[in-house]
This record gives sequence, structure tokens and C-alpha cells, in this order.
Amino acid sequence: DEQKAVIPRITPQNIEQYQSILGSSEGTDVTGGMLTKVTDMLELVKLKPELTIQIMDGRVPGLLHETLVNHTHTGTLITAQ
Repeated sequence: DEQKAVIPRITPQNIEQYQSILGSSEGTDVTGGMLTKVTDMLELVKLKPELTIQIMDGRVPGLLHETLVNHTHTGTLITAQ
């Protein structure tokens, strides 16, 4: 968010409150920035409501392993509800 805190959960119901925070990409980013990624993932969970998508900081050593092995939820979850 604006204070650089992790947004715990984004859903189709609350995305509007985060759109300005996510914004578009700063500088050169051919992927369209976080808003585009989050919007795409929201469309996916609308089609498949059983999915939970997790955004995490890839710069944190061991975080991906911790998430996959221990099923921790650090970062932002994107869900249908």
C-alpha cells in the first residue's frame, strides 16, 4: 500500500480501494506493472473461484521454499471472495 505495507488480500470486491496504490509501472516495465498483473489474476479467480493466488517478494531468500513447503502466506493473496 502507500506505506509500503503488504496488502493481505485482494478480491474482486475490494480491488477498487487498491487500484490507485497499485497504479501502473514506474520506469520501464514491459509487463504493465502490478495493477495489470493483479487485474489479470482477479479475472482468473473469477473463472476458477477455488484458486488462491499469492504474490510475494522474490528478493527474499528462501521465501518461495518456505511458502511451498510450509504453506505459509506471506505476501498478498488474490481470491474470489
